[in-house]
This record gives sequence, structure tokens and C-alpha cells, in this order.
Amino acid sequence: DVVEKGEGWNRTRLDEAGFGPTIASAVDAMSRRDGEDYFAFVRRAASNPLALPVKRADLADNIWQARQVGASTVKYEEALRILDDEFPRRQHQP
Repeated sequence: DVVEKGEGWNRTRLDEAGFGPTIASAVDAMSRRDGEDYFAFVRRAASNPLALPVKRADLADNIWQARQVGASTVKYEEALRILDDEFPRRQHQP
């Protein structure tokens, strides 16, 4: 959430701060852009192999938090379905 909520943070600043291109790219992928459709954002985040498991965990946490306060989980459950359908979990290959 640093890029979305942290003032002055963007992909360039992550690079300049020494996070390196792999981490900066993953953080950028997980950061929703102004005006971006939520499900387009989910798909974009999932297209980055480092961001994908983080996005899955984030959605699971969002569902848990919503349930704690009696809020709707529909949006997050749909996002998880998108990930499961379009970005299936990779099975470990020995």
C-alpha cells in the first residue's frame, strides 16, 4: 500500500530507494492506479509472478476483515475467483 497511500511514493522512488527492479515492479503491480477498474487492477497485479501470491493473501485478509465487521465480501470473493480461474496456482514440480 506504500504507493497508494504513502505520499510521494511511486515506481521511480522505489527504484531510487534501492529496492531493485524486481521488487519495484511487483509493488507497482500491486498498486491500484487512480481511476483504474478494480477487477482490471486485480488482473494486472496477478500478472506479476511475485505480486500474485501477495494479492491472494491480501484478498483473503480483506475477506476476513470484512466478515469481522459484517461487511460484504462479494468484491473480494469475485477477485479470488478471477485469480483462481485466470491465474491458477502453480503446482510444485520436483
